[in-house]
Amino acid sequence: FWLLAGCAQAPEQEATGTAAAIIYGRDDRRDAFEAAAPFADIARSTAVALFAPSQLRRLPTGAYAVAEQSYGELETLCQGERFAEQPAAASCSGVLLTPRIVATAGHCLGVKPDGSIDCTNNRYVLGYTLDAPATLAQIEADRVLDCKRVLVRVKSPADASCRYDFALLELERAAARGVPATLRAARVEQDEAVVVVGSPAGLPIKVDAGGRVIDARAEQGDFFTLSSDTFAVSSGSGVFDA
Repeated sequence: FWLLAGCAQAPEQEATGTAAAIIYGRDDRRDAFEAAAPFADIARSTAVALFAPSQLRRLPTGAYAVAEQSYGELETLCQGERFAEQPAAASCSGVLLTPRIVATAGHCLGVKPDGSIDCTNNRYVLGYTLDAPATLAQIEADRVLDCKRVLVRVKSPADASCRYDFALLELERAAARGVPATLRAARVEQDEAVVVVGSPAGLPIKVDAGGRVIDARAEQGDFFTLSSDTFAVSSGSGVFDA
């Protein structure tokens, strides 16, 4: 496992110009109910979706519902666009490292009036997945977690020779049904196959099993680039061995 810290946004494109791809070849994003093992379980129990508190609504049952605006409505998508009918409520992605520690991208955190870093701008949710087509899994109360404190946050200047953008957060309570990721010590290899699990565009957690390492940055050892179908809000996603 590694952490996807980059922020991928839809490119602006002039009629006579070209732009970098957001989808590389075939769109490999799959919902949890479609994904192969072990990634379906990773999507349900290891991947974390970050939500602004206003995007979650407590139900009389004690469970939570997410904001109802769909991806298509939010982005004014064309008819037939993939996932247009699904909710797009998350604001960043993350991954569970221990029952009480979440890793995410450093730029996903807020800033308090005194200039200190604020992790309470988000709630941290496990199980933001589809269990069947058009059926969002019920988000039980024990899967909605809050941040106690920032353990570490590193966000390098854009012109730094080595660039980092990550944060480790301690949760208020343990994720009782969460399954922490296993960290890999070995460096990635050029053209290595990888799998990204996160919340592209704020959608329910997707598994993209079609990624490959483009630039391993072996000399710097700070990050690597890959050809994954990731969007804004994918920031903080876990990147796993294929």
